[in-house]
Formats: sequence, structure tokens, C-alpha cells
Amino acid sequence: MNNEKDPKYLGIPNICFSLTENKREIKYKKQRLKRGFDDSETWSLYTTIASFIVPRLKRFKKVNNGFPADLTSEEWNTILDKMIFSFENCDHDKLFEKEFYDKYEEGINLFAKYFMNLWW
Repeated sequence: MNNEKDPKYLGIPNICFSLTENKREIKYKKQRLKRGFDDSETWSLYTTIASFIVPRLKRFKKVNNGFPADLTSEEWNTILDKMIFSFENCDHDKLFEKEFYDKYEEGINLFAKYFMNLWW
């Protein structure tokens, strides 16, 4: 294990979402080296997942060269924007406001609906 590089400290964005900065760091480093993530990423798993998804959805939107057969390119881009909005705002205090929550929920539901269409 001494020759392995801890993913948290490689300086590569979007590969480690560890929240550790404490006395458990040694334990969590071992976990990262063994399985690629540590238990701190599960403390608030939805924010970890959102942090992983947002940059990938944004990149997907840029490089994607197609869209589902029942949609136009414009409709697909709007749907992707709604998904991105939801994952960017999943930890926002405004989720307690109905209008904001409804917009958030729409993007999450669209993500579930079009999950199998996220390929190119």
C-alpha cells in the first residue's frame, strides 16, 4: 500500500469526494486505496452523487451528438438543463419552498425517466 497514491491527494478533479479532515484520516485513506472512496462520502450520499453527476451531465450536454427519438435537440437540451439544475441545487435551503421544490423534483424525475438515454 505504500506505493499507491491516495486519490484524495492526486489533484484530479471529480475522482474523490471525501469529507475527511480529522483523526479518522488514516482509516479513510486505507478505504480510498482499497475501494476508491471512503465512508465519509456516504454521510450525505445524495450530495456526493450530485457532485459526481453535475460535471458529467454538463460535459455530456456539450459532447452529446444525439437525442431520444421522441424529442427534438432543443427539447433534449432543455431536459438536460433541468437535470443539471436539480443536481446543482439538491442541498439548497429553497427546497422547502414549493415552487423551487417543484422545479427540483421535475429535474430529478426527468433524470430517472431518461437515465437510459444518457449515452452517445
